[in-house]
Amino acid sequence: NGFMEVGIGDFRDGVFYGKYGFYNRYGEKVCPIIYDSTGSFDDRGFARIKLGEYWGLLNMKGEEVIKPRFDSIDEQHKDYYFVSVGRKRFVIDNTGHNYSDEDYYRDELGNILASENLPF
Repeated sequence: NGFMEVGIGDFRDGVFYGKYGFYNRYGEKVCPIIYDSTGSFDDRGFARIKLGEYWGLLNMKGEEVIKPRFDSIDEQHKDYYFVSVGRKRFVIDNTGHNYSDEDYYRDELGNILASENLPF
């Protein structure tokens, strides 16, 4: 995808202590190097970012499209993400729209499946 995760900090006892950000293929900074952890950009152009204890989403322009406010955020399906706050788990889309518990359910293996209210 042409983006490189960059970390600035130091290693102590085999652990990296520092901050992360992204540069594009031209060596231009896409976002400030302020994040405590980042994930790779997915095929829709979003990367998970962690600031302090909370996760959000960054687009390829370096904009926080979902401000870090979730305890966890995992890609689920297409443009939807499975997130948690405390013990509450729910589905959001890449704009931050929150779908209620009635919009999805889990099968016997724990997979998230959509009700007729979600478009996947």
